[in-house]
Amino acid sequence: MKSGKTNLTHLILFFVLMFAMDKKLPIRQFDVKSTFLYAPVKEELYIKTPEGSYRKAQFLCLKKSLYGLKQEPANWYETLTTWFEEINFHQSTSDPLFEGLFLHQFPNSTAHDPDTLLGMDVTITNDSISMCKEKLIDKGLKLLGLTEFKDNEFSKLGINYCTYTGLLNYLSCRTQPDLAPAVLILSSFNNDPGINHWKELLHFWKYVKGTRKLHLKLRPVTDDSRSIQHYTNATWADIVETCLSRSGSICFWKHCPIAWNSKKSVDKVSSRRIVGRIT
Repeated sequence: MKSGKTNLTHLILFFVLMFAMDKKLPIRQFDVKSTFLYAPVKEELYIKTPEGSYRKAQFLCLKKSLYGLKQEPANWYETLTTWFEEINFHQSTSDPLFEGLFLHQFPNSTAHDPDTLLGMDVTITNDSISMCKEKLIDKGLKLLGLTEFKDNEFSKLGINYCTYTGLLNYLSCRTQPDLAPAVLILSSFNNDPGINHWKELLHFWKYVKGTRKLHLKLRPVTDDSRSIQHYTNATWADIVETCLSRSGSICFWKHCPIAWNSKKSVDKVSSRRIVGRIT
């Protein structure tokens, strides 16, 4: 439901958080303001002179990176890793030393206990990590105006159906695996939604509203288990129009969910019910 790169980033983040909790390691978050401005421009790039600028030239040569350039994330990554090498940084217990060096290298940045990661609100206790996206849910509820409009009035509002399935998709991929199957079904009507689809979407958002306080909590068990449990299930040709099936899977490490998805099959094949464990 999301790109492989995005899913991999999310999976790595969950593994890092789980490992830190399991080993009782401190967790610190570093935020760099105007991140890309620290990355030098390698190519000779020009931009159109912004309106209101005192410069009269039609174009300006960039000296610093700007947000929106496709190569800038890679340039920033190279800038950061090169600096790590310059200060001979290796994995160690010298967190206070690194923190001071980091804040000196990137002024106006911050180092603090994690509160947001990849857009998720994070709360860390001694034995668990809780993550949620209540702000995104509130945004969707506000845009929908649940208390102001009746079901049959949505078709008159000119609201983009895809906007709300997109918000739900983001929620299901980040902090709410319980939404994934329904989001898959609702998203299949993005190209031509009808009034019944709007009603189902509205009903679904009411469910999200009622469960917004139920956060995803990672609380790893204290045993020495290193196994990964992966569970998957599928229907059999339940999509009448195409005879395709739907499948879903979820992966656990130390009894905590770290990855999940829901998708349609690409072939008209018989589905099997599988429960497996990888050790």
